[in-house]
Amino acid sequence: MSGFAEAASEPPASHMTLAVGTLVVYGSFGIGRVSRLRPGRTRGSRSGLVSIELPSGLSVTLSLEQARGCLRPLSGDTELTLVQQTLRSHDPDGEETWQNRTKRARSKIVAGDPVALAEVVRDAARRQETPAGKVAQLSTKERELYLQARQLLAAELAVAQGTTPTAADDWIERQLCDDGEPPPAPLAAERSAFALGRAMRPPGSSDRD
Repeated sequence: MSGFAEAASEPPASHMTLAVGTLVVYGSFGIGRVSRLRPGRTRGSRSGLVSIELPSGLSVTLSLEQARGCLRPLSGDTELTLVQQTLRSHDPDGEETWQNRTKRARSKIVAGDPVALAEVVRDAARRQETPAGKVAQLSTKERELYLQARQLLAAELAVAQGTTPTAADDWIERQLCDDGEPPPAPLAAERSAFALGRAMRPPGSSDRD
């Protein structure tokens, strides 16, 4: 995996090519699909308008400038390798108060960066590990943020792997367990129609149905 950070496999968001049908990631909303592009005027200046269809059924319309600032492409091999390494790491979060941990986790979820989401998942999981085998309790808000980050991360990994959110979540669990086995090969950036359909389903629907 050496040298994986030398070049990104996806263009930065500011250089993203937006087209109808393109899958993008919109912060804490997760994966969305570009449903419409049209000319428009916002705040007195000419700007194209981009409509994003979200899994919840909500549709959000952004100016082209806004879209290029807050949307990003789906993760490629580079990002997925970083996610894998982050989940397997044991970075301690020290003696922070739960209020500070919650604030930090919330800001990472709002940003929606896959590595930041992996950090939220990892930190919550590690906090529940103790040398004596006891389980440390997360605050209610910490657990909510942990579950939200894990759901967002699994949804994106499912699309990147061309698999189901359940299989992606199982992969996350294996990285967190870090049982000493060699890490698997970097996830393939396959985007099957099956996986994309799963990613666009409304929250709460089961991929086991």
